[in-house]
Amino acid sequence: MHRFFVPGVLAMFVLAALAPISYALARSGPAEDDANMNAQLAELDQLEAGFHRAATVHNPDGVDTEAVLEQRVTDMLSLWADDGSLTLKTVSPARVFTGKGALTSDSCVAGSNTLCDFYTNVALSFRPEKRLISLTPGFKNFFAVEGDTATMNFECHYFDATSWQDASHLDFDGIAKKVDGRWLFAHADVSVAGVPYP
Repeated sequence: MHRFFVPGVLAMFVLAALAPISYALARSGPAEDDANMNAQLAELDQLEAGFHRAATVHNPDGVDTEAVLEQRVTDMLSLWADDGSLTLKTVSPARVFTGKGALTSDSCVAGSNTLCDFYTNVALSFRPEKRLISLTPGFKNFFAVEGDTATMNFECHYFDATSWQDASHLDFDGIAKKVDGRWLFAHADVSVAGVPYP
C-alpha cells in the first residue's frame, strides 16, 4: 500500500517535484513502478479537484442558471461509478444514496435515494438559490492506492460567495476504484468536519 499526504499548498509543489526521488529512494522496484504510482496519485488528486469544481458556484456575479446547475450535477455524477454510494452521516438516522441515477428521470426525483437525488435535492451547494464555494485544505488530503482501489479522505469547507460566511464543513471519507482505466468514486461517508487546523 502506498500512502500520500498533501502537506500544504507550497509544500505540495515541493512534494510533487521530489516525489519521484523520494519514491526511488524508499522503494526498490523499477522506475516504471514509481512513475506509475505518481500517475495514479495525480489522477486521484484530479478526481478530488473535479469534485470541488462541480460543487462550487460557477457564476461569479450571481446564482447559477438551471442549465449551469444541471451541468454541474452532470459533472459531479461523472466522477462516480454507476454503483457508487454515499452515506450522509450529518443527519440522524444516516441516509444512504445508492446508484448514480440520471437527470430528467425518476432516478433523480426527491426520495429516490440515488446520488442524483442527493446532488439535486439534498446537497446545499447545488441548490438554485445558493452561491457556495467549496474549498479544501490540501495539506489534509490523503490517498492510499492498493491496485485498482484506493482509500481517500478530504474535507469540504463551504462558504457563501457573497458574504464569505461559512455554510458547512464536511469530511469526505471515501473509496475510489478504477473503471475502464479511470479512477471514480465508489463510496463515501460524509460527516461533519471541524475547522481545518494543521
